[in-house]
Order: sequence, then C-alpha cells, then structure tokens
Amino acid sequence: MTFLYRLRAFVRWLVRRDEIERALDSDLEDYVARSTEAKIRDGMAPAAARRAALIELGGVEQAKTRVRETLSFQPLDSLVRDTRYAFRTMRRQKTFTALAVLCLALGIGANTTIFSFMDSVLFRALPVDRPAELVILQWTANRPTESVPWAMPGRGDVVAVESRLRSDNWSYPVLELFEGRRELFTEVFGSQPVSQLRIDGGDGPTGDGLYVTGNFFRSLGVGARAGRLLAEDDDRFEAPPVVVLSSVFGVARYGSAEAAVGQTIRLNDVAFTVIGVAPPAFFRLDPERRPSFYLPMRSGPLLVAAGPRLTLPGGPSRFAAALVGSTLEMYQDPEFYWVSAWARLRPGVSREQVQAALRSPFERFFADNLRNQASLPNPPRLEAASGTAGRDGMRRNYGETLFVLFAMVVVILTVACASIASLLLERATARRREMAVRMSLGAGRLSVIRNC
Repeated sequence: MTFLYRLRAFVRWLVRRDEIERALDSDLEDYVARSTEAKIRDGMAPAAARRAALIELGGVEQAKTRVRETLSFQPLDSLVRDTRYAFRTMRRQKTFTALAVLCLALGIGANTTIFSFMDSVLFRALPVDRPAELVILQWTANRPTESVPWAMPGRGDVVAVESRLRSDNWSYPVLELFEGRRELFTEVFGSQPVSQLRIDGGDGPTGDGLYVTGNFFRSLGVGARAGRLLAEDDDRFEAPPVVVLSSVFGVARYGSAEAAVGQTIRLNDVAFTVIGVAPPAFFRLDPERRPSFYLPMRSGPLLVAAGPRLTLPGGPSRFAAALVGSTLEMYQDPEFYWVSAWARLRPGVSREQVQAALRSPFERFFADNLRNQASLPNPPRLEAASGTAGRDGMRRNYGETLFVLFAMVVVILTVACASIASLLLERATARRREMAVRMSLGAGRLSVIRNC
C-alpha cells in the first residue's frame, strides 16, 4: 500500500469517520448474517452457526480494529484517542489537574525567565554580520593604591577584577593608533554611551544614546530599516547634525520607521535631522544599555553648551567633561580614556596576534604621553577580547551569580517534577483495580502507562 494511498485514506477517515464507522458496522453485521445463514443451510443450529461465523471473522471489535489500522496512521490515531481521554480525566479530577499545572508553571516559568536572561547576557551572539570576527580592545593594569589619572574616564567603566583593573575605554588618539594598523584589522570603530538627553527641550522625557564613529554600522554589517545609517561624512566636526533612531523609539514616536526619516528632533536644544532608523534586530552592543539614538562621535561638542557638566573626581578638571557632550580637547588628549574601541579582524589574524603586535606600540605611546610619571610603574596592558556577544560588563560582573541562580532554578524544576511524579504515583495506586480490568480486557502496557 503506497504512502499516498494511506494518506488519502487517513484524510477520508478524519473527515468522514462517523459515516465510515456506521458503514463498517453494517458491513460486518451483513457478513455475520450471511455466514450464519450459510452454516444453517449446512445443518448447524442457529446459535452454533452464529458463534462459528463470529469465530471465523475473528471477533467484531477485533475486525473493526484491523480496519481502523488500515485506514488510519495508528500512532497518530492512538495519540488523538489518548489526548481525548486525558482531557476527560483532567475535567473529572480538577484538584489534581490544578496542582499538577501549578507545579509545572512554577518550575517552567522560573526556568524560562532566568534562561532567557542568561541567553541574552551570556550566550547570544550579536545580531550583526560575522560576529566571530569582532574583538573588543581592552586594557588591564594592577590595582593602584591611589586613583591613577589615566584610569579616570569620568564614567564607571573601569572595573576591578581580582587584583587588577580592566576597561575597554581608550583616549581618542589611541583609537586613531589602532585605526592605522590595517594589517590586523579591516575596520576599527568606537562608541561612547550618552545618558539623559532632553528630547525636544523642556521638562519632557529623556533618552539614552550612543556616540559612534562614522564607520560603526558599516563595520558591523548592519543595514537600515528605513532611510540610511551614519557614514564617515556625518562624523565630522563641521558636518550638519544628524541622528539615527533605534527601531523601538522611531516607531513609538512617529508611528512607523518610514515616517521618522527626515523629521527633526531636538536633543538638549540642538536640532538633529533623522536620517534613518536602525533595524529591529540590532538593539545594542552592551546588554546593560539600550540606546534610543545613534549620534556621530564628533557631534559631542554641539551638546556641551546645553548639557549639564560634570567635574571629574579629584577636583576641577581641565576637561570639564559633559555628561551629554564632549569638548574638542577630549578628542586630542592622550590621557583621557573615554572611547570604547572595537575592531573586525582580518582573515587569518587571531586575537593573540593582535595583542602581540599592538602591545609594544601602545606601551611606547603611553610612556611618551604620560604627564604623571608616578603612574609609569603601573602601565596598562593591552588585551583583545572576543566581541561575539558584545561588551561583557554584565557577564564579567554577574556571570557567576547568574549560573548559581540558574542552578537554583533547575533545583526548583526538579522539585516540581518530583512533586508531579508523587501525585501520579499516588493516583496510580488508587487506580490499581481499574488498571487490572483494562489489561484483562486487552489493553497493552504502553496504552495503560500513557493513560495513567
């Protein structure tokens, strides 16, 4: 019997099942009656003739079962019947059903929530082109007994890891130093978070953004949802102020990504033209931040006049750094570490080769431009970390805690499964008599187990 014939028979069985069952009953009864009449003509008593006809048929219900197996896919048909029986059982035993569903909901819900968070922080690769080629350029240094001037970028991105400091913040001249190493990288790009930008002035809502270099989106291989994304010509001090919106912010504010293109939005009283909207899948490089705006790196000085200012720790600073902007001096000073540096490796180049090739030039650059010679015995050491999953601040700070939390949730799921197993065992014990009757009537072990 061909697969196509069986599939056609199964569809007919599903659509016209009641009609087929009635026709089957009629055909079997007719067969038994004709066989009985033939045996009576041969001299058998009516009762004995009917019994012999049934034995010859092999039993009415058994014959029906053989026909059903021929007309239907038996595993699927059994699944449908078992599912119907399960729903009838749950409807009759509401308390048991509620307890089982509650136990499973607690275990599965907690596991799903925690694992989804862990996936976004610890496991998922960036939604960009060839994320395995990305590296984050970092520096590490011995933890100083006092604050080191070059390790104070004015933002909390210098973290302590055991006995060392670590950060991916660099001065802008160092970023330009990395850009010159074309034998190692196909692209070098930078970013800098910016917080609490006032939208359209006044006392309205604020939004977070990200300063990015002109080749940021091109380096990541990200296309625009609408309009266009930032390019090198937009990342100039004299360039007109433009901005790219995130997909969530653009749709929420303007109704659609297409409607946002060409609009003017005021950020800290500076008018920016919306030139494009980023795609929905691309939402961040840092799990800790979700920017609503992508601004050219060199547009920072435009926002300084309107933005609140911050004096760096240790008293008045020569930078007078802004929370929402930057001064021209920040792009020139080799000791002010504030730009996160990313790169895309050339084919065949490893992270170890990058570290070996860049450490000596960076150490010479650091020593030549260090104003405070007291920091010279504790220079930063360059490292190239994997950028596949983005910046790993949360992974670095909370990775062990998340794994411990996930282990606890797995224990909760195990307890929930054990509780349901105990409930099923108790119910099966109470139904021993029913199981014995069903097996005596011909039910198979697998069928009994499925319907427990």
